[in-house]
Amino acid sequence: MRLTLANDGTTAVAYTLTVNDYAGCTQTVSVGEKGSKSVTLPVDADGYYDVIITANTSDGFTRRYRGPDRVNQRKSKSVSRTNSCFTWAGRLNAAGPAR
Repeated sequence: MRLTLANDGTTAVAYTLTVNDYAGCTQTVSVGEKGSKSVTLPVDADGYYDVIITANTSDGFTRRYRGPDRVNQRKSKSVSRTNSCFTWAGRLNAAGPAR
């Protein structure tokens, strides 16, 4: 699963991604102004993911994503794992402070 972290603001945003159930790890990703970065979200052996994402913005940005990775389950019965903690697909935006 891949997720794109975006920042439409004018200052860097630090996203913290915390695995809620399966892998038990945390990763912080800094996204510069008007930028984006993709991360990999880990899935368990059955193809499920559960992650909480926060950002260091003044609005208290918090999102939780969980469920089965249905796209990869349809493609293959086995779920590939990576050594990194994170990868996911979609666009998530937490705008930093405006000028």
